[in-house]
Amino acid sequence: MTVFAQCGSRKGGVAGSIVTEALRLGLVQGAVLSPANEAPADLDALIAECRKAKQDIDVLIDPQLYVSTLSGVRDTHLPEHGWFPKKTLKASSFTLRETQRIVRAALDWQYQRAVTTIVAPSIPIGAFDRDPFAQIAYMMAEEACAYHAEKGRAATGQAKPLLISLVVREDALQATQPVREFVDRLRGLDPCPAGVYLVVERLNPGYTPLFEERALTNLLHCCHVLGNLDAWRVVLGYTDMIGIVAQAAGATTSACGWHQKLRYFHQQHWMESKGGATPRRRYTASPLFDSLLITPELTALDLDGLYPHVRSGTRFDVTCPQEDNWMPTTSTHHHWESLSNRASAIANVTGAAQRLDAIEDMLSKALHLGHLIEKKGIPFEKRKPTGHIEGWIRALRTHRDAIKL
Repeated sequence: MTVFAQCGSRKGGVAGSIVTEALRLGLVQGAVLSPANEAPADLDALIAECRKAKQDIDVLIDPQLYVSTLSGVRDTHLPEHGWFPKKTLKASSFTLRETQRIVRAALDWQYQRAVTTIVAPSIPIGAFDRDPFAQIAYMMAEEACAYHAEKGRAATGQAKPLLISLVVREDALQATQPVREFVDRLRGLDPCPAGVYLVVERLNPGYTPLFEERALTNLLHCCHVLGNLDAWRVVLGYTDMIGIVAQAAGATTSACGWHQKLRYFHQQHWMESKGGATPRRRYTASPLFDSLLITPELTALDLDGLYPHVRSGTRFDVTCPQEDNWMPTTSTHHHWESLSNRASAIANVTGAAQRLDAIEDMLSKALHLGHLIEKKGIPFEKRKPTGHIEGWIRALRTHRDAIKL
């Protein structure tokens, strides 16, 4: 089980240096890069920087074809990458010939990059049983598997693994039977991919650990079936603390961004914006599986003597952070190390049932700590300290009942 950096713009090297330093320090074990935020030459430079930072890491590119289906998208570097469609695509755009052309062009483009894993393009699925994009996404996966088996080794000089990709709305995951039927179709792909790069499009554009329970239950089912039963690599993109629960269920990797909007996925992030306030500084409290506002939440906990109970235990949080000294780079590195420590704890447990026991124990302790905070009357803004944990535990137990583990 591993944590990857989900990388946005280098912005003159700032984000790139945050990621490469995290790789060098071993805070993350790989990176998922964004062509939307990088001109072609800069993207290749960032790949080289990542691979130079630490040997034997995994570097992927999210092709981000899903952006081509959105209208009103803010300016990005995507049109500068030759394979990317120059116009907004609709379901009618994906004829058999055009679908084949797009998939092959996306793979050929990655074959020319120094990535370690190839990621197939995909488009957003709004419903598995009634959205034409669901069938198109399956066709793209099928074409990617066939083309990579035929051309991949010759094009790259080695057998780089292929991940098909899926971008799924959170409410699409609520429909249990269609989700399971679609996963069963993926399991029948021949040739078989090495795994799947899976992004869940969240319904709430705000930064929250809450996750709809049925959707989470079905996400855990996907991770179990593909990860545990079929031994696929399951890489979850744009995933925050919930990625640790998914790894306990069978996912191999969760990718988390260096700022808050790269820690979850929402279409709004791609739209033109008039700007807004600078995000308030947060502290990752891994014992609570939550990201706390330093002011007032963490400060109030510290004043009540509870900081040692919520401390993540990384090299960055020996003492309680203060609002004026918790810099973005430190905050990001702390967040990634907090996630990696949790992922390592899960990875050190042998057996599918035992890993579920381990995460349930972690969540039970988080729930107990949250109840303690509530009893002391320490307020959290717009939520209970236990709200998300209660939902996660119910989803986890429903999942365990369904698979009898």
